[in-house]
Amino acid sequence: MSTLYLHIGTPKTATTSIQKFCMENQEILNQKRFSYPILDFKYPRVEIRRNGHFLVGKLSGSDGQEDFEREEALWNEGLSLVHNELENYGNVILSDENIWHASNGNKFKFWEKLKKDAEQNNYQIKAIVYLRRQDEFANSWLSQQIKEGWNSYSGVKWDNFIYRPKGVALDYYGLLEKIAEVIGKENIIVRIFERNRFHGNGGTIYSDFLDAVGIEFTDEFQVVTEETNPSLTANSQEIRRVINTILPDEDSTRSFLRKISEECERVKSPDNVFEMLTEDQADSFMKKYAKGNAAIAREYLGLENDELFSHKSRAATRWTPQNDFMHEDIIRFFGLIAVAQKKEIDELKEQLQCEKTGVENSLDIFLKDYQGEEPVDNDEIKKAIASVGEQMLEYKNEMEALKDESNKSRLIRDKVKSMDSQILSLKNDIFVLRRANEELKKKNEELKKKNEELKKKNEELKQTIERVVYKIKHPLSAVKDTIFKK
Repeated sequence: MSTLYLHIGTPKTATTSIQKFCMENQEILNQKRFSYPILDFKYPRVEIRRNGHFLVGKLSGSDGQEDFEREEALWNEGLSLVHNELENYGNVILSDENIWHASNGNKFKFWEKLKKDAEQNNYQIKAIVYLRRQDEFANSWLSQQIKEGWNSYSGVKWDNFIYRPKGVALDYYGLLEKIAEVIGKENIIVRIFERNRFHGNGGTIYSDFLDAVGIEFTDEFQVVTEETNPSLTANSQEIRRVINTILPDEDSTRSFLRKISEECERVKSPDNVFEMLTEDQADSFMKKYAKGNAAIAREYLGLENDELFSHKSRAATRWTPQNDFMHEDIIRFFGLIAVAQKKEIDELKEQLQCEKTGVENSLDIFLKDYQGEEPVDNDEIKKAIASVGEQMLEYKNEMEALKDESNKSRLIRDKVKSMDSQILSLKNDIFVLRRANEELKKKNEELKKKNEELKKKNEELKQTIERVVYKIKHPLSAVKDTIFKK
C-alpha cells in the first residue's frame, strides 16, 4: 500500500535541516521511490521547504478574518498533488513543524479529514515526531519566538514563561494519544532528539530520519553541514527580547536583526555558557511530565525502564541578566549593527559614485561635441544642460530608491530559493518522464513482438483461407486427396 509519511515536528528538533536535506536529495529519493514534493503555495513567513504546511496553514482575507475558502482550495490542490506523487512513487514525505502545535489547537480536525482521504484513495498515513526534554524544548521554542520577533511571545521574559508556559505543547503523551485515536498508535513513529540515540548509518539526524521511513543512509546522499536554524543563547535572547518591544511592524528590520543575533552567536566567547534552569529547577519542571513520558517510553518505543530521555547534568551557572558577559554581548550586538550599516552605506556610496561618474562622462562628451570654430548656439547649450540636469535628477531619485535595494536583494534571494525549489521540482518531473519513457520503450518492444505474432497468424490464416478456397473450387481434387490420404 502507498504511504504518506507526515513529519510533524516538534519544532526545534532539526526540522529545517531535515527539510533542506530532503529537498537537496530529491532525485535520490525519487530513485528509491520516495517523493518530497515542492508546493508553490504562499503563506506568510513560511518557506517553501515546509511542504506540509497546507494541511494546517492559516490565510487571512483583506478584512483580517481567516479565509477558509482559500485554505480549502489549497488543501484540495495539495492533496491532489500528493495523490499524483503517490501514484508515481508509492511514498510521499510531507514536513511541517507547525503541525505539532496546530494539532493541539483548532486545526486538529485536519487529522480526521486526512484519514478519510487516505481511506478513499487507498494509502496509509505514518506520522513521524521527534521529541526532546520538555525543559530544553521550552527554552529553544521561546528563543525561536524571540529571534523571529513578530509574534506575541517575542517580548516575554524567560522566568515568566517557564513558570507558566503557554503556546507550546509540552504534554507529549496527551497529544500523541489524540492523534493515535485517529490514525492508530501503530502508525506513529516516535524518535528521541538526542545525538547518542540517532539510528542509521553514521548516527546523525539525517540517517535517523531516513531510517524512520525505511531508507538506508549511504554516501550518495548530500548532507547539509551547517546548522540551518540555530537557537539564541541566553544573552542574545535577552537583548533581542528587549529590542522586540520597540520594533516597527516591518519584516525587513526583523530579518536584519535576526542575522545580527546569529552573528553574535558565532563570535561570542566560548566561556559564555549558562543554563536557563538549575538542576533542581529542571527536575521539578520535568516531574510535571514524568508520567506521560514514561507511558511514551513503554507504549510507543517499547522501553522497559520507562526512561524516555537521558538525564542531563547541569555544570554551568544558572543564567541571570546581571552575568559578567552581558555588557560585552550588548556592545558586540550594536557593534555588529554599526559594521553592517557601514558596509551598506559604503556600497550605496560606491553606487552613487558610479552614477556621478556616468553623468560627468556624459557632460564631457556633450562639451566635446560642441567644441569647434563655429559659435555655439546658446539655446542648444541650455537644452543640453537641462537634459543633463534631468538625468541628474533622475539619478538622484534612483539613489533614493537604492535605500530600498537591500530589501529588494532579500526578495531576490527568496526568489532564488524559490527557483532552486522549482529546479528540484523540474528534476523530479524529468525523472518521472525518463521513467515513463522507459516504460514506453518496453511497451513498444512488447507491441513489436505482438505485431510479429499477428503477422505470423495473419500469414497462417491467409494460407488456410487459400486452402479452403481451393477445396471449394476443386471439390474432386479435394476428394482425391482425402482418398489418397486414407
